[in-house]
Amino acid sequence: MTDRAARVAILAAAGWAIIVLAATCVLPFVSVAGPRTDPNEHLTLAAYAGWPAVAAAAVLLVMTAVAGVLVMTARRQHRRWAAYVARGITGIILLAGVAGFLTFFVGLFIVPIAGLLICAMSTNQRSPPPPRTQSPSPNNN
Repeated sequence: MTDRAARVAILAAAGWAIIVLAATCVLPFVSVAGPRTDPNEHLTLAAYAGWPAVAAAAVLLVMTAVAGVLVMTARRQHRRWAAYVARGITGIILLAGVAGFLTFFVGLFIVPIAGLLICAMSTNQRSPPPPRTQSPSPNNN
């Protein structure tokens, strides 16, 4: 995959993280059932869980942005540390998505972010610059 395709995957992951943040605040996702509530009442995740839900979605967006910058740094400047840190952040996002899927189906919306970042990282990266070789000197007889 070229740098352009990696950039598209990173932008798609960031866009999806923005959608998750917006959905946390806007979409009625949680069903509330109780003796005094309407059985069809639904709340947004922000209304149900409060500011920690919004903060978690915002942290997800920040982690996605940081991982994306690190992936591009690793690709363009051949920085191994950036690739390792990006893999670690992506792994944390993936684990959070799996945990979120097992406990509360919100993880279903987080796993695609990790998948897109993995696609951006697992591409054929630019080959490192060729090693410098010494040319034979004319006096070598």
